[in-house]
Amino acid sequence: MLDGRYRQALDDIERHLQDEDPDFAARMSTPVDERPFPTLPILGASLYIALPLVALLFGRTATLLTLSLGATAIAGVLLYRRLYPA
Repeated sequence: MLDGRYRQALDDIERHLQDEDPDFAARMSTPVDERPFPTLPILGASLYIALPLVALLFGRTATLLTLSLGATAIAGVLLYRRLYPA
């Protein structure tokens, strides 16, 4: 990929960065593919789509029940994230 001279220069830059800011260098060396599943947006979108349908088909009581179940699920996810941070 890189010529020997450029590879040596890049290695020097990486070494100086490691010496100056080891925390930043450690963050940059970890893999990036660890993206969490978008749980809250999916729960929110599901409620946004489901609530009008439930209201039209089943009435006010079922709508309030669906809304409370959705809010409980969202609160549960937030509580889980707070108790067990990644």
